[in-house]
Amino acid sequence: IYAANLLLDSHNLKKDFKALNAQVEVFLRLYSEERDPEFYALLIKLKQQATFKRCSGLEGDKKRIEAARCFLKYANDFPDSEYADKSLYNAAFNYQKERLIEKSIQALLKLVNTASESDLVPKALFQIGKNLQDLAIFSKASEAYEYYAKQFPKEKNAKEALQNAADSGADTPLPIPMIR
Repeated sequence: IYAANLLLDSHNLKKDFKALNAQVEVFLRLYSEERDPEFYALLIKLKQQATFKRCSGLEGDKKRIEAARCFLKYANDFPDSEYADKSLYNAAFNYQKERLIEKSIQALLKLVNTASESDLVPKALFQIGKNLQDLAIFSKASEAYEYYAKQFPKEKNAKEALQNAADSGADTPLPIPMIR
């Protein structure tokens, strides 16, 4: 186990998360949960962390669509991970940056529906409203903003959400004021 830990640490220090994941897979085949529950738990945690860091690396390299897909796969592969909610939020963020608003909304909705206790839910709900507004789906944007303000009245954006809900209440854009 000591040598295995050293090998894993060496991959981690080199930030070679692909190699780290590959080595973890090898060790997972050798060390079942029954054989060594403590080491097995460490391997699972390392796999989750290395995969998340790999996705973050894609994001850092501005490979946003690839990063978004990576984060979505992460959330599907590790739904109970401490990073599952953040991976969904990051997927939405990356889709947003690439102007794939519908995909961003889907990732945010998944976050809201699967991680309702997450600290990221208020941000996700507000962003859903903004995304719907950007898509000119004003009645749904209004509903999203109202829901946000009702669920999170103490959040800093609650008043803004209510204003946006009022402004987005119809499926037609608000008229642009005439310049006098």
